[in-house]
Amino acid sequence: MEELKTEIDDLAIEIEKNCDLFYEQQNADALEGFLKVISGVTGLMDKAFQYKQEHPDFAFDEKQITETLNEAADALQDTDLVLLADIMQYDFSDILRNMSQTM
Repeated sequence: MEELKTEIDDLAIEIEKNCDLFYEQQNADALEGFLKVISGVTGLMDKAFQYKQEHPDFAFDEKQITETLNEAADALQDTDLVLLADIMQYDFSDILRNMSQTM
């Protein structure tokens, strides 16, 4: 459990650093970093689902995660990189914090 909480916290830090690049309009570096963030999110979600199977009382809202990531994908598709950063830094980071706190 502690390992997963650490991974969640590390991902939240990585998201924050990546969003700073978007806000500073270092878009090439930010987009490269975003690919790493998405890879981290994918791995984390797999582990979170596994953790939930082992701990049925662990509650996280899969629908909220999906909707938030879909909003982020829409912002990326629209090349609205500031909106993408806002969604990841505020909405998705809140989801991560809640997950970590409920473990």
